[in-house]
Amino acid sequence: MDSSMIDILQSKAPDLIVDGVELYEVHPSLGLLPGKYFVSRDGQVYSIAIHRFLSGTSDKDGYQVMNLKRADHRRGLKTAVAKVVLWTFRGAPPEDMKVPTCEHIDGNRTNNNIKNLKWLERSINCSVRVNTLRGEACRNSVLTEPQVHEICRLLTMTKMSYRKIALRFGVSIYTIVDIHDRRSWNHIGKDYDFDQRNRLKTDPRLSEYPIILSIKDVEKILNVCKNTVKKKLKSKQIYSYKEGHYVRIPKIALIEYMEQKGIKVDK
Repeated sequence: MDSSMIDILQSKAPDLIVDGVELYEVHPSLGLLPGKYFVSRDGQVYSIAIHRFLSGTSDKDGYQVMNLKRADHRRGLKTAVAKVVLWTFRGAPPEDMKVPTCEHIDGNRTNNNIKNLKWLERSINCSVRVNTLRGEACRNSVLTEPQVHEICRLLTMTKMSYRKIALRFGVSIYTIVDIHDRRSWNHIGKDYDFDQRNRLKTDPRLSEYPIILSIKDVEKILNVCKNTVKKKLKSKQIYSYKEGHYVRIPKIALIEYMEQKGIKVDK
């Protein structure tokens, strides 16, 4: 294996585990406040001071950056997430590099997974960008097309958070955001209506698949109390989607459940 692609922390236990995410303290050479920041292999940065993952922003070129506190307590340091990941898991760039830069192997500038990053001379990095393959055609792509289709489905039909989707597929949260914002995998994402996700938040009645009932409606239909309804929802006996005081239930599932209980229903 190329020595520049070796994970120097591969055999080291994580310094911190938050929500199932293994985190390691950032490399001291970055000049950041010691013991304050931790990073995962997929590029999630966690602040121990505020006990949460940092969201960061995109710079003018589309790279993920964060304003992190310096060790000398001066003004915040605008730092590329890719640089934090590379320094932490690969160490310093090779000494023979005049101007080292962080290369995103699959061409996706928001995919800061350590497997997708390596140190590269700036002049070489600039020359290879135009020839980078996109999507699954790139042999270093973290995701496959079926996985991207499933991510797009979750972004369209559910309210699952970006972070939970990222954890499910083992990628950075920025990869999910990038798919949603159509900056990557757009040849697949263009077939999905991501705005439907926002409509679900404001109008729980919008869906062509299930029927929408209030919890009170379900109480009357099943002739049970509210607590029983909530218990059945929690156990997923009749659960499909819950939002506020409404329950999103596939009609066929509700009909089958009612028939099992001997309740007459008009199909």
